[in-house]
Amino acid sequence: MKVFQQIAIVFLLCVLSVGCSRKEYSQDVVTLNAHTNTDKPIEMLPFKANLSSTPTGDSAYISFEFPDSFRVATVPKFSTMTGHTSHFGKLDKSKSQLTARACSLDIETQTVEMVMVMTIRSKNGEGLQFLGVVNVSLEGSTSGVFEVIEGYGDFKGFTGWVVTEGFLNSQLGTIFLSVDGMITQPNKELRTYFARNQQ
Repeated sequence: MKVFQQIAIVFLLCVLSVGCSRKEYSQDVVTLNAHTNTDKPIEMLPFKANLSSTPTGDSAYISFEFPDSFRVATVPKFSTMTGHTSHFGKLDKSKSQLTARACSLDIETQTVEMVMVMTIRSKNGEGLQFLGVVNVSLEGSTSGVFEVIEGYGDFKGFTGWVVTEGFLNSQLGTIFLSVDGMITQPNKELRTYFARNQQ
């Protein structure tokens, strides 16, 4: 009986010893994780731009009908973008484009709603691409909301959004836009940490 009690006591001490060492290990892991860069916030950056778009000479057109009549209107599908941004300076006209994907007329609000892709890039290739909707009133004022869908160069991996305000010159088809929003700089240390620890 005494032998059994001694074995039980030794076994209990071993269990307690292992339990304590596991607890210490867990505390070490928590401390280590608390001092990594995983809790570094993603940086939000204000983004501003003044832009204009002009239809290309050989641009195709998108047509839409006025619901109350047989009248048909058209908008250019492709326009080149020029202007200046807060983050990558002057745009390269040959790499910057505004593309109309679809459009429709809302008679009640007297506005044309256009789904558009806006690509703005500098001469060295830096830039962003946005997808959004622009509402153009029949009087010429415009407003829109865009989301970043792709980044180029150092802006690869960026996300964010912008709002636009502007004016359409219906005779020339030129749109002038003031752009204001926020873009997020990806946390490269965070992505590296997760990539390393998920292997």
